[in-house]
Amino acid sequence: MGNTAMDRVPCSWCGAAVFALLLGAVSSQNLMLCYYVPTSYFPVSDVPADLCSHLVYSFGQITSTGIVPVRQSDLQRYRVLVGLKKKNPKLKVLLSLQKDFPSVVDAGTTVMENFSSSAVKFLTSNGFDGVDLDWEFPSGKQRNSYAAFIQIFNADLKKAGLLLSAALPNNPYSFKAGFDPGTLTREMDFMTVMAYDFHLYLAGRDNRTGYNSPLFTPKGESKFLSTAAMVEYYKQVGISASKLLMGIPSYGRSWKLANASQHGLHAPATGKGDPSPYRHFKGLYLYPDVCMARQLGAAEVFDKENVASYLYTKNKDWVAFDSQDTVLAKVNFMKKLKLAGVGIWALHLDDVTGVCKAGPLPLLNEIKKALQNYSNSTLADSWK
Repeated sequence: MGNTAMDRVPCSWCGAAVFALLLGAVSSQNLMLCYYVPTSYFPVSDVPADLCSHLVYSFGQITSTGIVPVRQSDLQRYRVLVGLKKKNPKLKVLLSLQKDFPSVVDAGTTVMENFSSSAVKFLTSNGFDGVDLDWEFPSGKQRNSYAAFIQIFNADLKKAGLLLSAALPNNPYSFKAGFDPGTLTREMDFMTVMAYDFHLYLAGRDNRTGYNSPLFTPKGESKFLSTAAMVEYYKQVGISASKLLMGIPSYGRSWKLANASQHGLHAPATGKGDPSPYRHFKGLYLYPDVCMARQLGAAEVFDKENVASYLYTKNKDWVAFDSQDTVLAKVNFMKKLKLAGVGIWALHLDDVTGVCKAGPLPLLNEIKKALQNYSNSTLADSWK
């Protein structure tokens, strides 16, 4: 497939009617938006049709004249992913855009309008139900032009009955600089709060163990270093809870402890953790790495106060990650806040090869089960 032209909807209400149908399937339940990144060990043919309410292909490529695939082989993967809608007609498939926004946003209104028209044709010709904007760091100088771009793009998207979503930064400073909350609230259908990477080892800056994605901010840390704090921040700046998705990671961050006897939160660290036991990433644990570490005898701790899990090994590796306990608590908390649902980064970071001996994608299936079977746990009863 290419940029095949598609006629615009010829009547003023048709686009709105199609859009209503797009949202109708999920309006009475929480969204479960899952990012998909193609990898050799998790091909698109392995993506289940009935796990997530929304699948987001990561990523398409922005040019000044429209959207193109990052690689030509992506076109076939688009078809496979979009084809899952035959098995699950309620499924929505979006394309995420991340790089080269300035080539359009900095180029003026005419370029924005031409890009928008071309991009909508690309999305519809490839069967997508919408687009996700993953530009995390627009500058202060780009704030107004980015807001204008969003308005222009969404007007064309809605004429074609397409969805518009976005990923929101994990800190208020990036958001204040480059995003206009009023525009986002008016134009976006939903937005994922990227509530992860709150801590990762950085020499001289973040050299004590810290949680990747705690629900609550640990004592002694800056206010906004948690999921709950960032969700509350976005609500306070005027973004409706009904449009917010709570971001949940299926990966963790690892650290190398300075002293084996000091293995709690905020323990001194000398660097990133050793390559993980299964995928062999330095400083990064995918969920199967967590399971293998457990099998190899790592000690595991669940921090009930902050709702975070970590493990530590005999080799002085310390890993902050999301467990079945934390994702259940997060989903319950999300329900209490009446958010739109959850956004998960990412499918391929869960266990896709059976290391955990709990079936495929066990962490995401736990999230799905929690969304469907919400209950007030003892932990939830303690929230204030």
